[in-house]
Amino acid sequence: MTELARPRIRSGRAMVAVGLLLALSNVWPAIPAAAAPTQDTIQWAVGPAPSASGEARSTIDYTLPPETEITDRVAISNLGNEELTLAVYATDAFTTPEGSFTLLTADQRPVDLGSWISFESPTVTIAPRTTVQMPFRMVLPKDATPGDHAAGIVASRQVPGSADGTTRLAVDQRVGTRVYVRVNGTLNPTLSITKLTVDYGAAMYPFHNRDATVTYTVHNGGNIRLAGTGTISLLAPFGARMAKSQPLPIPPLLPNESFTATVTIGGAFPAGRVSARMDLDGVNPPGVVPLATPHQRQSASTWAMPWLLAAVVVVILLAWPGRRILRAGYSRILRRNR
Repeated sequence: MTELARPRIRSGRAMVAVGLLLALSNVWPAIPAAAAPTQDTIQWAVGPAPSASGEARSTIDYTLPPETEITDRVAISNLGNEELTLAVYATDAFTTPEGSFTLLTADQRPVDLGSWISFESPTVTIAPRTTVQMPFRMVLPKDATPGDHAAGIVASRQVPGSADGTTRLAVDQRVGTRVYVRVNGTLNPTLSITKLTVDYGAAMYPFHNRDATVTYTVHNGGNIRLAGTGTISLLAPFGARMAKSQPLPIPPLLPNESFTATVTIGGAFPAGRVSARMDLDGVNPPGVVPLATPHQRQSASTWAMPWLLAAVVVVILLAWPGRRILRAGYSRILRRNR
């Protein structure tokens, strides 16, 4: 059983809070969030309420069949010294290309797990230094697709622009907690390398190692959320390994989402045709029945030429026919003068 993480503090006035759920970690479990101390002492935290058996949780996580209805609670804490009113709702989650867990903005309508969760009241008012456990209802539709669905339960506060005009736009501050539901049915754990490129640059000298830059994209083509770990090897012609990367962590990806990153690998010898080979294995999230994911391998190649040496060879090759022509011409002149 996972342990409840400590609330994370966020600023009540920071512009970076616009339209964002707390999703700062790229690993499971999620961290319950809190707004940071400010001069007006407006602070709040959001996290799962203890389970029905009284155990602490760090995410709200279920495995359920379609057409299931459950009730649960989310804990919202007013950490400040003033009464606080917050809007409370659920919305769909997704993974950014950089691998971060985030949510739809407040003006976007959820169509998946976020739309299955509802509250009796759209707002909650909390006394200073008080925590309330707000019940919510989750109803899985009959046509809920098998696999993993993700959402976030958000407590938000609108901060209007300043009267003096220094802040013209209202700020929507949102903090919340993650919700995962695995719908029973046929599960398909699929993590694949959809793009791999390698760039060696220009090597002037034949015996000087250089860095190779490798860009890769990993795609979750299945219906469950998966993380992964990979390695990239640089190979000379005929498969000899010249260098190898450190293990590359792939952040948790929701179904049908991708992660793109670039890594620099040193020690690459300009051996002519150089290949980058990536090996990838899926990693199941904690707290669920693990499923085997097939090992993936993909390669890409580029030229890694010592251009100074190549230029010398080209000059020699071009000069060799000229040398024969000059020798033949000189022989004709000698025969003519005899």
